[in-house]
Amino acid sequence: MDRTATKSVTCEECIEVLVDYVDGTMDAITVQAFERHFADCPPCLDFLRTYKATIHVSKKHFDDSQVTVPPDVSHRLRNYLETRCKGKKPGQG
Repeated sequence: MDRTATKSVTCEECIEVLVDYVDGTMDAITVQAFERHFADCPPCLDFLRTYKATIHVSKKHFDDSQVTVPPDVSHRLRNYLETRCKGKKPGQG
């Protein structure tokens, strides 16, 4: 995503590359655009907080070498998320 310091970020763009923002692999100009968006968009800020908390809890409570998600659970979860969240912005019901 190529952004200048004066451009804005949409909710959809936040969701698309949120992992880059959280991982710190995003360029500084885009980070600034994201931070401006989060300051003006409470639903996206809530989504970011939930995303970070989920990562923290997952890392704290699960050891990848000991926990495996059964394929049927993984498939059902993916289908649910694709059906439930497709085309929705953060904060939409």
